[in-house]
Amino acid sequence: MGQLSLCMIVRDEERNLPGCLDSAAGAMDEIVIVDTGSADRTAEIAGRYTDRIFTFNWIDDFAAARNFSYSKATKDFIMWLDADDIITPENYDKLLRLKPFLTGDVDYVLAQYRTHYNDDGSASMIFPKVRISRRAMDLRWYGAVHENLEIRGKGLSVDLYVDHKHKDPRESHERDMRILKKEIDSGRTDYHIYLFYGLARYYEGHWDEAERYFNMLIDAGQTKAFDPVEMFVALHCIYKARGDFARAKAVLVDNEGLMSDKSEYYCCLGLFYLECEDDPGTACRLYEKALTCRGTFLKADILGQRDPDYYYHIPYGLLGKAYVRLREPETALTYFERALAYKKTDEVERLIYKLKNLIELKQTVDYV
Repeated sequence: MGQLSLCMIVRDEERNLPGCLDSAAGAMDEIVIVDTGSADRTAEIAGRYTDRIFTFNWIDDFAAARNFSYSKATKDFIMWLDADDIITPENYDKLLRLKPFLTGDVDYVLAQYRTHYNDDGSASMIFPKVRISRRAMDLRWYGAVHENLEIRGKGLSVDLYVDHKHKDPRESHERDMRILKKEIDSGRTDYHIYLFYGLARYYEGHWDEAERYFNMLIDAGQTKAFDPVEMFVALHCIYKARGDFARAKAVLVDNEGLMSDKSEYYCCLGLFYLECEDDPGTACRLYEKALTCRGTFLKADILGQRDPDYYYHIPYGLLGKAYVRLREPETALTYFERALAYKKTDEVERLIYKLKNLIELKQTVDYV
């Protein structure tokens, strides 16, 4: 059984650090804390859990800070967490059961990361991330922001979840945008940076700039280097909003092979057929296909994202709406009830209520 070093980079985390370390410390054989410039009690709190506390001069580069933290580890395997990450008791037990399998035959471990949450507490974004690596492999972090750990050797994918509890997103967004722009202005060609900058500009409403960076990735043939579904859906929405329906359709249809196991892709394309081509029949077929997707990733080393609602609740709800358009209320009701079984929403409950009244009225009229 390999011993495990926990490596963390922190700054001004006095509120979050105790919860994180309380949830994970017992499973660790070593804890390495790297402080990047705290002005609060972070270092004092870290000292309750470990004496291996180091400082790192912050240079607007998360990968550099993480690589420094990894250089201080001494155990066979290294695990990383952010200060606002939590390991639930269930996943703590899974981590303990995983440790006997950390041997020389394993170079890295892929676990699941839950990073965004709905109002009801359910996860709205889950994606795989390299969580543990064998120290002897010397795997390196890359990316000044939204950083990733490189993948080499033999991997192990496990049913282990880490929950990321976001702080104020405005603060982190401003910091991330500053670093992304700094990297771009430096002239370094980093398609990882271009992707995240384009997505950020899209969500800020700067569509022309987002489109430019997305097309730089496409023209350079870099779309196989990451899970591109979010980028292509964003491009689709840009073209559709401009009324350029031919390009909106093509950007999805022409790239199906890159997103063939993503429910988000088929739901988005189905909605296009329903709204822009008035073709509910094709929309239904695409929504049915969405329900066959399981959100796995085309390769184990491609990091992507998955919204669980898109694999159950959303396609059932879209099928219900399409069958309403097809004037088949009984079938629509069936799909809305399936959507409600996965997630209760006021909208679906209202639609079910209306459809039941409509069906009852229709049956009464038919009987009379």
